[in-house]
Amino acid sequence: MRNGNLEGQNGVLVEDQWPFVVEAASTGEERPITMDGPGHTALTCTASYPAISPLTVRSRILFLNGLRVGLLPFVLACSVPTFVRAQSFLMANGAQWETCTGTLYDSGGAAGNYGNSESMTATLCPTGGAGSGPFTSITFSIWSVGLTDLLDNLVIHNGASASDPILATGSGLNSLAGQTFTSTDPSGCLTFVWTSDLLLNGAGWAAAINTGPNAGGNGAITICSSAVDFDLFSVLTGDPDAGGQWTFGGNLVSNTFSPTTSPGGVYTYTVPAVAPCVNASTTVTVTKVAAANAGFDNAIAACTSEAAFSMRTRLLGTPQSGGVWTLAGNVMLDQFNPASGVGGVYRYIVAGTAPCANDTSFLTITLVQAPNAGNSGSLTVCSTAPAQNLFTHLGGTPGLGGTWTKPGNLPHSGQFIPGTDPPGGYTYTIAGQSPLPGLTVYNASKYAVVGISETIRQELAPLNIGVSVLCPGGVSTNIGTSDRNRPADLQSR
Repeated sequence: MRNGNLEGQNGVLVEDQWPFVVEAASTGEERPITMDGPGHTALTCTASYPAISPLTVRSRILFLNGLRVGLLPFVLACSVPTFVRAQSFLMANGAQWETCTGTLYDSGGAAGNYGNSESMTATLCPTGGAGSGPFTSITFSIWSVGLTDLLDNLVIHNGASASDPILATGSGLNSLAGQTFTSTDPSGCLTFVWTSDLLLNGAGWAAAINTGPNAGGNGAITICSSAVDFDLFSVLTGDPDAGGQWTFGGNLVSNTFSPTTSPGGVYTYTVPAVAPCVNASTTVTVTKVAAANAGFDNAIAACTSEAAFSMRTRLLGTPQSGGVWTLAGNVMLDQFNPASGVGGVYRYIVAGTAPCANDTSFLTITLVQAPNAGNSGSLTVCSTAPAQNLFTHLGGTPGLGGTWTKPGNLPHSGQFIPGTDPPGGYTYTIAGQSPLPGLTVYNASKYAVVGISETIRQELAPLNIGVSVLCPGGVSTNIGTSDRNRPADLQSR
């Protein structure tokens, strides 16, 4: 013991700066006792005072003198200075307890056996005493009385006296484990009469005192910010009472936690009590992990003459960096170079931090061949020469289907007639397709038409059959308001 040792009927107190004891210690009660002397040491003590309860020790001198003259047979055992959250009460004859919470044990306590030849009567009332309002309730969690201990039994009376009606009798043949007994007597008390024989004993019994509210035990959960909503109550441990209130940061909140909007932190669950019992509170600690964000799928068209770009910037939404790109299972760089890259469906994966899963999005890239008007050329011709095909005088590999303009930016057929056409610069232009944001499907269909037409043109050229594609500019139509003409049942499709 830290500050002193006290034992025996005519016990000897080895005193070491003990302060005054200013609180009562009820028979068989184990609870914090406050000392108001030097250091203000708080001790958890177990006191057994046969037939004497409660006992208030006012002075260490009176306490010591009482022991020396043998007037107070008892055993007082004190532990190191530790506050015990839940009180423990050991069965003792004449004990009278007033509490709303704690655990009631046989005389052996949580670890020992009860004794032989015991005959004890004790009363358990709510905090505030008999008639204070609440009704004492207990639930047996342990019942270990052997079949051979024929005379060992516990009788529970509905009231503050052993003469009150019997609620139950527990014995080796009748286990009380898992059973709950609640007083209906106006006193709100229960009285226990325990008897054991002189030969055998056992581990005994333990009962939780449920007079006060039960908020369960603290819980903790780690969730992903993209997880589904859940009930905070389901995270509590033990057997909490329903009907309590949840608070966060001192403010009332719902019991439903929405990972997408609710903040992580400590949520407190409080179950109100019937006075003078006190409210019970527990907490649920929620750790929220941000979900991986790979953005949303998108489809784009890229011209082969376009500058290299980050594929992540072409996804929709706000995809986070640090993900991995793959194409057909092969890891790719985020930078896409249209001049050398290949079109296809690129997959972007952002790894999630447990318990969050990985997130994936797809970017479909359609490459559009850049128009090639060839290289500039020159032509020197006599004014009496026949017509000249300007296209054949271009350098490089110009594409077909372009248009010519003559000096003054006037349209020209591309056939230069020396005696008629003026000398100067003739320009060959091939139109390119320029994608417009928000028109993915529309753009893709136009590129498809051009690609099919160019292919058919090459296939039909040996047959002297030409193929032309008209790509008009903007035309003023009512297409933007034509939705008003759709039938009502198709409006939302």
